[in-house]
Amino acid sequence: MSYDIGPRISIAGEAEFRESVKKINSEMKALNAEMKSVTSAYDENDKSASKLNDQSMVLTKQIENQKGKMSLLTQQYEKQKAKLDVLEKALKDANAQFGEGSKEATKAQVAYNKQANTLNAISTNIHTVTSNLNKMNAEMGNINSARLQQFADDAKNAGEHLENTGKKMTVLSTAITAGAAYSAKALIDYESAFAGVEKTVDGTVEELGKISDGIRAM
Repeated sequence: MSYDIGPRISIAGEAEFRESVKKINSEMKALNAEMKSVTSAYDENDKSASKLNDQSMVLTKQIENQKGKMSLLTQQYEKQKAKLDVLEKALKDANAQFGEGSKEATKAQVAYNKQANTLNAISTNIHTVTSNLNKMNAEMGNINSARLQQFADDAKNAGEHLENTGKKMTVLSTAITAGAAYSAKALIDYESAFAGVEKTVDGTVEELGKISDGIRAM
């Protein structure tokens, strides 16, 4: 009886998985080119909000891309691990039934080794994507820190501007207050002086008016 359990085991959706990964890799390649274009559009030491926003937008898409790939790889890893467990059992059965080194056992061993290599390849890809995500999250953290620093600097500059404006307004207010106080004092002095004139000078209303204008002009 033929013993070919290894070759007959397949996982539903493997073709779709490979196609999805291919598409994700293609999208990532395009995003990398976009990030390179955004970065080259500004000076290396440029810390403007525009540059940070442009980089953040592309980086966000890159992170989402890698999260999607991680999800696919994780799901596929679980499926491939289940297949490896089946092949491991088949190998043990072949060794027990036909003996180690038999044609059947050798065939089962080849199938197991091939599946183990597939699983290792997926595991390597998972580690690579994990590393990519860590680097991207660190970059996003740097961008957010730069944004916060910009906000703090803008707030400080705005505060200094308001402080300077406040000082100027205080000076103006003081001047107006002083002027008002002087005017009030002048008015009081005038009223006092003219009252004395009215008491000591015997004149007509017209004459007293001329005297009043003279006092105001002093």
